[in-house]
Amino acid sequence: MLIFFHLPVGYSILILAKFCVLTQRRNEPNQQIWINSQQYFDQVPPRIWNFYIGGYQVCQKWMKDRKGRELNFDEISHYPNIVSIISETIKMMTDIADFLKNMAISVKISFVKK
Repeated sequence: MLIFFHLPVGYSILILAKFCVLTQRRNEPNQQIWINSQQYFDQVPPRIWNFYIGGYQVCQKWMKDRKGRELNFDEISHYPNIVSIISETIKMMTDIADFLKNMAISVKISFVKK
């Protein structure tokens, strides 16, 4: 059985038969998270897989919480959304850090000029 559904641009999932989380093996060169011998989530770069919130590695924890059971349609479509949201969060954090760094430089310059 194949299941087709809309995903955010740039994300794909190989779906065959039942989508059951048995393991979580990372294929880093292909940016895939394998959940069993035939199925994986695609387009999960290391910066997203290794992203922590509150001491938890978000993508890994989500998988661990579902280990040993079949994922339903909502869960299958939710995981790429998590990946996308983490990607945007990382981008926003980088933008904020750059802004603060530039602010610190301008504050130092204004103190030196006096």
